[in-house]
Amino acid sequence: MAAGTTFRPTAGRRGSWSRPRPPSRRSCPLSLISTGAPVHFLALEAGVRQFLDVGTGLPGVQAGRDIAQSVDPACRIVHVDHDPMVLSHVRAFSRSTPQGAIVALDAKLTDPDALLARSAPTLDFRRPVAVLVPSTLPFIPSTERAAAIVASLVAALSPGSYLALCHVASDLDPALAAGVESWNKMSSQQFTLRSRTEVAGLIAGLDLV
Repeated sequence: MAAGTTFRPTAGRRGSWSRPRPPSRRSCPLSLISTGAPVHFLALEAGVRQFLDVGTGLPGVQAGRDIAQSVDPACRIVHVDHDPMVLSHVRAFSRSTPQGAIVALDAKLTDPDALLARSAPTLDFRRPVAVLVPSTLPFIPSTERAAAIVASLVAALSPGSYLALCHVASDLDPALAAGVESWNKMSSQQFTLRSRTEVAGLIAGLDLV
């Protein structure tokens, strides 16, 4: 999501971390947004020690784990994906510290209740959790459905938790529409562009930081 202004969360409220993305004619739906920047902020500045990383893919796994547990070895991280290659990578190469935990969970964002239930043995949702959704929402064609999924995730979080998401905005650059059209002709995974107003609607009620 692109944002021109950021806001600190009010006391006791959950926050939504939004990374501004400049328009780029070289942007494409295949780009996976690194979780490094939000994890650094959430672990180092916000003091979060639990992370639910939904659909990051291969590039973000190592960065998120290294940053979180380098800040505090007791950090607990659940990586969620339904791609066997991603899950195998996490299980093979992500080694947790003895104090913390790293789990690879085969689940889908489209079933948030099951995802949350299966994360509960590792994450204590009575305490702050950072939910990272860096690349998957554009692959949910219904904006109403995407908003319902985000609402389900947020409803499970305790005060002091954060939601970090990234979503390409259709009104950042006219060239994006042509790129997405080309992608959708080639792939069975259809990519949906949304305006900045529509993306902001997905996190209605949260405070930007």
